[in-house]
Amino acid sequence: MADNVAITAGSGTNIAADEVVDATLGTVKVQYVKLMDGTLNSVTKATIATTPQTLSAGYQLVALATDSVNANGLATAANSSPVVIAPQTTDIAVTPTVTASAYTAGNVIGGVMNFAGILPSIGINGVLQSITVKFKATAATGNIVVYVFKTTVSGTYTDHAAPTWNSADMTNLLGAYVVSTVNSDLGTMAIYNLDGIGKAFVGASTSLYAVAIVKGTPTPASTSDFTLELSVLPG
Repeated sequence: MADNVAITAGSGTNIAADEVVDATLGTVKVQYVKLMDGTLNSVTKATIATTPQTLSAGYQLVALATDSVNANGLATAANSSPVVIAPQTTDIAVTPTVTASAYTAGNVIGGVMNFAGILPSIGINGVLQSITVKFKATAATGNIVVYVFKTTVSGTYTDHAAPTWNSADMTNLLGAYVVSTVNSDLGTMAIYNLDGIGKAFVGASTSLYAVAIVKGTPTPASTSDFTLELSVLPG
């Protein structure tokens, strides 16, 4: 079957056409154009419909609906299509009650701290990004070790006392992080920063728990002098 046709104006091959009446052009003939469906020698015509139809072999469908334009595209903010922004880093600071007197190296400071809601309720995975320790009115010195747990602990970790370890806590211990870089240049205060941790984990709930151990002998100026801050990126 020959596919290509050489046309000589005024004679020769017939061209398929449909005679129609147009309001502007009058009675005219419109040429039939075959939409390619990938099948050689096929005579199946494209069908235009306003309702969805089931496609069958050799059947080509172009569906045009009257509501094919999204009405929300150019609408007020209240009627626009919603856009969900991916969750960003969650930063929670806890200011526990501490003792306003000198600590001994190895003491717990602040007891067990609960970082409630630091993980998303859907998909409780996360990446621990940074730890910040603050003394708002004390020029503290010495390292501080922050132990981070996925669940509440079974050991005894009382403020201003040595910790009592319980082996049951090991399963939920994410890590021990030594916060050593301290700055007090602004005055009688201290801030420690540990950034770029990148510890990925699977949480047990939306909360994390922490216990801080002082390696120096800080003397908090008040019972609210100490703050521990965790930053977590939802995983």
